[in-house]
Amino acid sequence: MAKKKKEESLVGRFVAVSRGEADSRTGILLADQKDHLVLYNGRDGIVYYTKNGIQGFTPYDEEESADNSPSTDGTDEEVHYFDGKNFSSILASLLWSPVRFNRGNEDQVDGILAGVGEKEAVLVNGNEVRRLPLSAIRDIGDIVDEQQGEEEVENQEEEGDEANDNPASQRNWRKRHRNNRHSRR
Repeated sequence: MAKKKKEESLVGRFVAVSRGEADSRTGILLADQKDHLVLYNGRDGIVYYTKNGIQGFTPYDEEESADNSPSTDGTDEEVHYFDGKNFSSILASLLWSPVRFNRGNEDQVDGILAGVGEKEAVLVNGNEVRRLPLSAIRDIGDIVDEQQGEEEVENQEEEGDEANDNPASQRNWRKRHRNNRHSRR
């Protein structure tokens, strides 16, 4: 029970999600559910991780994560995400959306999520149809244009020098995004 309280306290904070060996992502933890968590950063956007697909997540120093973090410039940018009760409901909410499974790994797959069953997901990319076992899915997120993601990170770095010195703007960003638990993109 104490462990759950500790994890809940990380919602809204910068965290590092470890997926094994040297593979990790940093960003704001938007939600922590029984079988998944939701992470947002400037490079990948919103990513839904299965807890079976990660080794763990820990608090992360915000200043060290400036190249991969959401904007902290005090703007009213809103992040909308689906905070389902389980990972299957997340998959169902993303039907007919362009998605990326298992980002950053050799088994990364992009396409349109065309179906979700009890044991597999169906992904369409051009003329190719792939059936992926749900057990092989470690994370899912929108396909973010890499150039757009890099430009957003560069803008954050330029604006971040001033914003990172302002703890109030960081708190304001967190407040705006804690209330998005039931929003959907």
